[in-house]
Amino acid sequence: MSGCEAEKLQGSLLEAYRCLQCYDAPCRKGCPAGIEVDKFIRLIHKGDFKGAALTIEKDNPFGLICGVICPQESLCQKNCTSHKLGQPIDIKNLQRYALETARQEGWGNAALNRKEIPVQRINIAGDISLFQPEQGNNGKVAVIGAGPSGITCALYLKQMGYQVEIFEQTGALGGRLTQGIPGFRINRDMLISELKALTNALPIHFHRTFGKDITLSALKELGFQGIYLACGKWQEKTLSISGGNLDGVYTCTEILTGNRWLKGKHKKAAVIGAGNVAMDVAGTLVAGGVEEVHVFFIGTNKEVTAWQKEREDAWQKGVLFHMLAIPEAILGQGGKVSAIRFQRSKVLAEENGAWNVCSLGDQFNFTYPIDMVVTAIGFDTQQELFSAQGIQLNPSGHVVVDDFLSTNIPEVFAGGDMTQSGSFTVVRAVADGKRAALHMHKMLRKGGC
Repeated sequence: MSGCEAEKLQGSLLEAYRCLQCYDAPCRKGCPAGIEVDKFIRLIHKGDFKGAALTIEKDNPFGLICGVICPQESLCQKNCTSHKLGQPIDIKNLQRYALETARQEGWGNAALNRKEIPVQRINIAGDISLFQPEQGNNGKVAVIGAGPSGITCALYLKQMGYQVEIFEQTGALGGRLTQGIPGFRINRDMLISELKALTNALPIHFHRTFGKDITLSALKELGFQGIYLACGKWQEKTLSISGGNLDGVYTCTEILTGNRWLKGKHKKAAVIGAGNVAMDVAGTLVAGGVEEVHVFFIGTNKEVTAWQKEREDAWQKGVLFHMLAIPEAILGQGGKVSAIRFQRSKVLAEENGAWNVCSLGDQFNFTYPIDMVVTAIGFDTQQELFSAQGIQLNPSGHVVVDDFLSTNIPEVFAGGDMTQSGSFTVVRAVADGKRAALHMHKMLRKGGC
């Protein structure tokens, strides 16, 4: 063992020793996937890293990935009793270290070797159910989407004996994991390796778009008795202002996937939006050599939706923030972006706790010289595809589900960010996949959720 490895080991053991091992384990309640946080920390303290890895991955197949990118400071670590006393236990890095150790020792992913756990257990915050793996169910289930939620659902259903097939609209695994998270946040080689291991035994059909290449009626004709929709949100919201067709205007996906923009081509960028995606875009531009990166947002710091850590990381990279700015027009010279004009805004609080903005008037407008504009104001579901299949949507365009993740169509479930607005995390997607698998199993075996 090298000196660095020994230092990491000692640090992990000392951090695990700090855990108070609370009787009611509030940290566990803060994990959407229901990981037994107190148990895996106790096992780390004993030096049982294999046991810790098994404990994590039996409840979260994406445990290592979450150990890198999960906002645990607002979930399990926020609930940690030590947080109230001063410094919370560093759950995120303990989880990451245990699973990195598991990979180094060749133990593999516990989610793929469940026979080591005699009684299988789906732990979901607020819904814990025990079940025995059942072989020979002979039921067929289709999962639409090869992101964290879809893969998790497929893994649990396969473990329960179902024949599962995944249909993915792109040509890649992982959904937003591989097509939206920049390289400075997660090691891409590790990410691809984890995804390949998780899906190695799952039949996946790529380039199959729900509502176009595959429909509910076609899937039922093929004998699928249950369907889980985990398609995600892929339709980018755009700015309805002039100048959007100028050279130098990009979508956030084009930046994060590196499909169009050329590093070194631009010097001064404006990023429109203040969510986590906007922070990722800003960081990517800085890493790509853009000299000045400015983030513009219609609200104040209070309304910013990006996690605090993401904002702090952007600030540390030199990103500049401008609040109360409504984009009015993108200006250009010779077909290229030269500036962007804003209206100065004011936040209006509404009775239901929501907020809106209004312009202060033309006399407060201002123009900022830039040569690049990136929109990062969110994504919508592909509403027309779901509506055409008879799937009910709410006014915001999200698929309507009940507490069991059932849609208005029998045997069709849905989860992930296509069912909710706001920031959505990998661990919440995993939790939805588990819940859907559990309730679909109950529905197929007993005739009800």
